[in-house]
Amino acid sequence: DSTVSRKNGRFVVTPEETGRVMDQAKTEANAATVLDTRMSGTAKIEAEVEEPKITAEANSHVTDLIGSFKTTYTMSDKNRNTNLEVGCNYINGTVLAPGETFSANVELGPQTYEGGYKDAAVYNNGKVEKDVAGGVCQVTTTLYNAVIDAELEIVERHPHSMTVGYVPLGRDAAVAGNYKDLKFKNNLDAPVYIEGYCSGGIIYFNVYGKETRPSNREISFESETVSKTDPKVQFTMDASLTAGSVSVTQSGQSGCIAQLWKIVKVDGKQQSRDLFNKSNYQATPKLITIGTKDATSETLSALKAAITIGDEAKVRSAAAGLKTNAQKKEEEQKEEEKKDDTDKKEDADKSDTNKKEDSSKKDENNKKEDTKKEDSKKQDTKKETTSSTNTSTKKTQSSKESE
Repeated sequence: DSTVSRKNGRFVVTPEETGRVMDQAKTEANAATVLDTRMSGTAKIEAEVEEPKITAEANSHVTDLIGSFKTTYTMSDKNRNTNLEVGCNYINGTVLAPGETFSANVELGPQTYEGGYKDAAVYNNGKVEKDVAGGVCQVTTTLYNAVIDAELEIVERHPHSMTVGYVPLGRDAAVAGNYKDLKFKNNLDAPVYIEGYCSGGIIYFNVYGKETRPSNREISFESETVSKTDPKVQFTMDASLTAGSVSVTQSGQSGCIAQLWKIVKVDGKQQSRDLFNKSNYQATPKLITIGTKDATSETLSALKAAITIGDEAKVRSAAAGLKTNAQKKEEEQKEEEKKDDTDKKEDADKSDTNKKEDSSKKDENNKKEDTKKEDSKKQDTKKETTSSTNTSTKKTQSSKESE
């Protein structure tokens, strides 16, 4: 076949050559005949002429850009970036003859480490995990949009299981194993050349061929969300992590059903609006891991009950209330010490009270004793006064008699 390549922005076309295909059955029969003679000889090779499928004249029409698209990616994920570049390199330079079908799973090469791919993020059963060739779906998605811009015939296309952020809903094209592929057919009368490459955080895909569509005709695609599904929350208890620790291991993402519409305008006026595809995206659950290492049975039961209810606020509250057996023992010891201190204080207070009562009684007795002494002293003083009075009287009486 004639080949076409793009170098320094220009197409280079090589001439075709007529080929010959060996007829294996007839050639083997000729060889067997020679062997049967048990003599040296030459067996005739039977072959048929094969005309090239793509001629230089056909490739000479690959001059027009008939479809293009680009998507952006972050430069921080080196493994994923490598996969994007490897995927683009495999597809870059592909030429499809009229009527020929392209398969992404074939053209992406072996999606293995030997094929040049590395481990990066992939979707797997509602979770984001690491696996070989993660990221190639962005390559096929970018290519898909360039192809529908060129209006080549889509044979097979699948949406991702969950939404992606680099294209609108309905404009993605996932590949996975042998059950998800991107296939399209060159439904034009001339070959098409596919150019793909990465540069500065952008994937570019261009489809070149012979433009036959009127210049006053334009196409566009419009994404529509039909319905939406909120993400659920899934909780996991991990006995190897510190009790009460809470970590979000995966953010939740809404699911939806989307439709993609193809709109055709001529001279700026809409001529048609047709349903182009329909996509169903699953909701991605929010994954929360809670540490329960050495948690007490009582607080662990409360956490399990909250998880059964499924309310995130209640689960977080129950997680915050988790206690370890060591904490429980420490609290019990503190409570026991507190009780002992209380008992000691009560005993001390009781002793002080008794001392005060004894002191009060002693004071009262002392007061009584002082009162008795005072009374006795008063009696003595009274007696002395009375005795003195009597003596004076007697002296007075004695003096009168002597005169």
